[in-house]
Amino acid sequence: MQNETAAALYQEFGRLVVPVDDVRTSYFSEYGWDTFRRKLFSGALKLPCLQLTEGQKAKLYVDVRDLADYLDARRDAARRDLRRKSVV
Repeated sequence: MQNETAAALYQEFGRLVVPVDDVRTSYFSEYGWDTFRRKLFSGALKLPCLQLTEGQKAKLYVDVRDLADYLDARRDAARRDLRRKSVV
């Protein structure tokens, strides 16, 4: 399924690496920029970010394949949780 998710994300964003703020707006809109950034850097949000250039002011990006992995993992966790609740 991951390849399908990555392909859908590539189609949505039109590029392989997406500015982190576009990812936040599309998938994590419940977080303000500061909270989202804090969660990324603390590891609370398991989503790798990359910089295309060096320096403190370099923009952050997310590879759509990493975002696809993250979304697929969240989907799988939700399905496991639902199965556990259904068994009870």
